Amino acid sequence: MRSRAWAGTAGLTRLALSTERRWILGALVAYAATYVATASQIRQIAGTVGERVGLQGTVAQTPAFRVLLGPFEHPGSIGGTTLWRVGLFMLAVVAVLAATVLVRVTRRAEEQGQAELVGAAAVGRLAALGAGAVAASLVVLAAALGTAVGLAAGAGAGAVDAVAAGAQVLCVGAAGAGVAAVAAQVAQASRAALGLSIGIVLAAYAVRGAADVRHSDVVDRLTPFGWAEAIDPFGAVSWWPLLTAAVAALGLMVVAIVLRGRRDLGSGLLAPRPGPASAGSLRTPVAVTLRLEARPAVVWTLALVGFGVFVGSLVPTIDRLGAAEGGLADALRRLGGAGALTDVFVGAMASIGGLAVAGWGLALVTRVHGDETGGRLEQVLATSASRTRALLAPAAVAGAGVLPALAVVGLATGVAGADLGDAVAASVVQAPAVWVVVALGVLGQAVGGRWTVLAWGGLVVATVVGQVGAAVGMPEWLQQVSPFTHVPGVPSERFEIVPELALSGVAALLLGLAVLAFRRRDVPR
Repeated sequence: MRSRAWAGTAGLTRLALSTERRWILGALVAYAATYVATASQIRQIAGTVGERVGLQGTVAQTPAFRVLLGPFEHPGSIGGTTLWRVGLFMLAVVAVLAATVLVRVTRRAEEQGQAELVGAAAVGRLAALGAGAVAASLVVLAAALGTAVGLAAGAGAGAVDAVAAGAQVLCVGAAGAGVAAVAAQVAQASRAALGLSIGIVLAAYAVRGAADVRHSDVVDRLTPFGWAEAIDPFGAVSWWPLLTAAVAALGLMVVAIVLRGRRDLGSGLLAPRPGPASAGSLRTPVAVTLRLEARPAVVWTLALVGFGVFVGSLVPTIDRLGAAEGGLADALRRLGGAGALTDVFVGAMASIGGLAVAGWGLALVTRVHGDETGGRLEQVLATSASRTRALLAPAAVAGAGVLPALAVVGLATGVAGADLGDAVAASVVQAPAVWVVVALGVLGQAVGGRWTVLAWGGLVVATVVGQVGAAVGMPEWLQQVSPFTHVPGVPSERFEIVPELALSGVAALLLGLAVLAFRRRDVPR
């Protein structure tokens, strides 16, 4: 009976690798490129040991940075500083990537009816879970390899230290996959399963941050991030946390296997709440979008508030930190322009906040593609709703929410320590650039097919050339590709209306092209 439960796992694994190969290759390339680019940035900001020791004694000691980046313990090398700068963040990313892939292969396949069709063949109950675990494991391995290669090539790390950094990725990635395997059995919808997984990952990250601030190793070691820190690349490397992570991941997979045997296909252990008896208020695509996005909007708002508070808490000391580190002030001015260092810092962080808001907007507008592949869009178009209204409803909600979301970032930054007026102004002026990124995502959904990658691809390009590009010295013409590069550098620079109007016009043009493209193609494509 047990062997029959796993029947067809090999075939489903090949299918999963075919559909998820972009995630695997993308993880390898993205991780290697991130560490190479960060190492280049570190060389400019703190190229000498003395500058890195100054960084360790100032900015690295602030509670906000210890929560976000962890303790800075190895300033003696570029590799150790690079790993401190982005290491924990990339560990959280790999956990989310592993969870995303596993949920896509398991719960999402059930939600879209694919698992039911496959299950009519000689496929066991646990085959999809096994295939998802293999696909998620390969994503984690690719990210670990990219980490090791990036640190070796970009930061000159030795083989042992580079492999140890890759082992950190394996620790957290395996835990993320295990959590997602259980969440996929508990939640009935793929979105809920992924949200539960991400919530657990972020909670573990927060616990680790609190433990680092309080210097509590005991609490720190209760989380996968604490296990990763215990490996200690560029220090006294220890391999025992790999065993801890392996046992935890296997334990979670066993729990997932047991839970899978106790539920029906397409169901979850936690049934969703029944909807209201009457849906009189949900007569338009915009109303439906508002209802569906209410809870995610609350989560995004809390995240934006947290980001604003973090930025604001650093403002009172940023002048002193910049003077102590030398290269930090220059790096900030490359990101935010000339002017007083605190104003430059607020402007640079407001741009990053704009990217976060753009991420929320894209998460909203990409619902069109999910509704199309899930068959729900055809049902909507069978009513009196036109194609234009169905396409633009998420875009309208996202576009209207951009300004309030940016204002939330500015208010949180101002309340936490920055000048309130400057912080709000620096955030709000990012709106036209955010609209361009969101409109590009709408265009990708409208064209359909492989063009749907325009949604997140546009955000990645804007982030890389607009933020990382300035720090590593990319050519000016390449940086101009990002719409955020054209936003006035408020408060360190004067506000100008022309770039704002131009960006708004580009966003409107992209939306117009999206409407034309959507009207001219079949649904589903």
